[in-house]
Amino acid sequence: MKIGVIGGGQLGRMLALAGTPLGMSFAFLDPAPDACAAALGEHIRADYGDQDHLRQLADEVDLVTFEFESVPAETVAFLAQFVPVYPSAQALRIARDRWFEKSLFRDLGIPTPAFADIASQADLDQAAADIGLPAVLRPAPWATTARARRSCAGPRTSPAPSPNWAACPASSKASCPSPARFR
Repeated sequence: MKIGVIGGGQLGRMLALAGTPLGMSFAFLDPAPDACAAALGEHIRADYGDQDHLRQLADEVDLVTFEFESVPAETVAFLAQFVPVYPSAQALRIARDRWFEKSLFRDLGIPTPAFADIASQADLDQAAADIGLPAVLRPAPWATTARARRSCAGPRTSPAPSPNWAACPASSKASCPSPARFR
C-alpha cells in the first residue's frame, strides 16, 4: 500500500518509520526542499494548493492523509475527488476550529468545559459572568497552543478582545483547550 501524506515534517517522518516495516510506502507533498520525511519516501515538492501536483499525488497512492491540522480543507476536498482521504475535509474543518469542535461535542452529549464566542467587550463581560473568572481567551481557528492565550483574572483586567475571542474557565496553567472561532 502506498500512502500519500500532505506535509513532510516530523509527524510524516514518524508515520513512515512506523509504516515501512509493515510494508507501506509513502509519498510526501511538501513545499520545503528539506522536508525531513522526504528521505523515507517520494517527495513531491509543491504548495498545498497546487492542483497539478495534488492530482499527481492522488494518481500515485492508494489513500491520502495529512500530518498537520492547518492543511487547507480545500486541498483535502480536492484530493477526495480522486482518492480516499482520511480524515475527511469536514472532519478537518471541525477539528481545527475549537468552536465547531466544542459545539459538535456538546451536541453529541460529550462533556466539555464552558466556552463562549467573544466578539466584543460586552460578550467578554457576559462570558465572564456566565463562566466565571479567572478565564483564558484564545482566538481560533488555529489557536491550539498556549501562544495565543490571554489571561483574564477579573473584570477589566483582560486585554480588550479583538473580534471573535473565546473565554473559558482556567483553574490551572494548561486547563483551557477550548477557544472559539474567528468569524
